[in-house]
Amino acid sequence: VDAGQLKEGGAVKPRKLFRHDYIDYLKVSQDGRFAAVGYYSTLSSNVKHCAAIYDLKNKSWFTIPETNIVNPSVIYDQGQYYVIMQKYRPQKYSISVKKLIADKKIKGLEPYAEMDLAAEEVPFDFTGLGDGRFAFIKKAGLEYSVCLSGLDCRELVLFEAPLKGMKLQNLSAEISEAGVNRLTFSWAVIETLPRYGFLDLKDSCFAL
Repeated sequence: VDAGQLKEGGAVKPRKLFRHDYIDYLKVSQDGRFAAVGYYSTLSSNVKHCAAIYDLKNKSWFTIPETNIVNPSVIYDQGQYYVIMQKYRPQKYSISVKKLIADKKIKGLEPYAEMDLAAEEVPFDFTGLGDGRFAFIKKAGLEYSVCLSGLDCRELVLFEAPLKGMKLQNLSAEISEAGVNRLTFSWAVIETLPRYGFLDLKDSCFAL
């Protein structure tokens, strides 16, 4: 759906962007050029988790030549596109950051940084902040937190969820000309419906 249609009000007719089998994750880059797609591959007897990037500008696909990757996200930061994704092995997860090499079309990916996480720590919902950092949600056992990291994966800042048993998802950043002021997310506890919350990055406080 085009943002201009929403501003005008009235009936909105969605348009088809692309078709792909077995999609379980989709996220569009903040500048609207790329859609990162996570999907299952059933070409062999072992189902594998894969990812691809769709260029909305020239309507072409680039398949990431790896498997066991989840939650791919394309971010644009200071003149460069990056792909951030979760890589997993049994009981072990990591965050992989790669440069996306593209001009008129995607040419490939270059390794940039990687962050290994402790056993049973699961990162997801990667979102760029536009200032050399990205944010994500981390699940460790039954505990959730919002994390900030540089694209070089050298530093990690963690904000623990303020309520016991609180589940977080759908993280995104509110970016303006002044930069990122806060992160938004949905949250819930046992026997409640999801609701809206945000993390103010200026004073490091949650508002629910």
